[in-house]
Order: sequence, then C-alpha cells, then structure tokens
Amino acid sequence: MGGLAIIFTGLAGVNVLLALSILYVYLSSYMKAKAPFTLALIVFAGLFLFENILDLIFLLLDPDAFAGFLGTHNALVNVVQLAGLAVLAKITWK
Repeated sequence: MGGLAIIFTGLAGVNVLLALSILYVYLSSYMKAKAPFTLALIVFAGLFLFENILDLIFLLLDPDAFAGFLGTHNALVNVVQLAGLAVLAKITWK
C-alpha cells in the first residue's frame, strides 16, 4: 500500500469513527424522544457510515485502484466529508 493509499485509508477511517460517534448520540437521543427529525439524522449518519465503510473496504482490497484522478477525487471527497462530520460531531456532542 503506497503513501497516498494510507492517507486515503486514514481519512476514511476517521470518517467512520466520526460517523459512529454521531450515530451513537443520535440513537441515544432517539430512544428518549422518538422524534422523527432525530430518526432522519440517524439515517443520514448511517448512510455516511455505510459510504465510508465501503470506501475502506475498496481501499484495503485494491489500493492501486485509487491512483491518479480517482485517488485525488476520493481524497478530496473524504477531506470535505471529514470537515463536515467534524463540525457535526462537535455540535452534536455539546
């Protein structure tokens, strides 16, 4: 696994952890309030989690597939997701 693949894997891994932490808070909140909005947030966080788990699987199975444009595109998407999830996690955990 090359240097870029390790970076991509790390980004996806951090996104998985952030999505899990957000999902934990939303699930806990939903168990108490049963609010439809919270259920929508659970689905949203779950889809982010699913997408990043798939990313990790693909990166681990074939890291060379993420070379060139696809790798750059994937890295940019993961960086944007990381920023969004980090802000959401910070707000969620307050």
